[in-house]
Amino acid sequence: MIIKSADLDSSLKNHSLNLFLIYGNEILLVNESMEKIKAYSKKHGYLESVKFDINPGFVWNSVLVEINNISLFSSNKLIIINLGNGKIGVKGSNFIDDLVQSIPNNIHILLVADKLEKSQLSNKWFKTLAKNGLVVPHYSVEISQLLNWTIEKLNEIGIQNNQKIAELIAVNP
Repeated sequence: MIIKSADLDSSLKNHSLNLFLIYGNEILLVNESMEKIKAYSKKHGYLESVKFDINPGFVWNSVLVEINNISLFSSNKLIIINLGNGKIGVKGSNFIDDLVQSIPNNIHILLVADKLEKSQLSNKWFKTLAKNGLVVPHYSVEISQLLNWTIEKLNEIGIQNNQKIAELIAVNP
């Protein structure tokens, strides 16, 4: 299911989820969504997390080894897979397709990528993730949206009645 980033909180509250993809070129927004998903996983008992950074020559089976590795500290794990630019090749695509079909109950999978190209959005691995998990794209904040976005961010950190502050931040370079 592909959702707007603004709908992430309600989706996490209303659904039982174990597969996530966050992508986009807005690093702050991607990181905020990652933190929300990490908090969601932790709240549901997924206390251990392991991160993989995908690069050329990555051995995809190392993810399977980690999934099947029983921990002394927690039986539930969050596996974070940083896909970088999302160009994961045939092996990566096949791996994700297989993984999505058989995620154990004690595992949450969080995939993170930079901005994905239009062609990547039609790849089988992306479609499989969108069908079986929660996909949160993050697009650039447009100039016309910057003032309202700034007000929302100030509200989130507890600064209320902040129109003037937001105007100073958003309007003045």
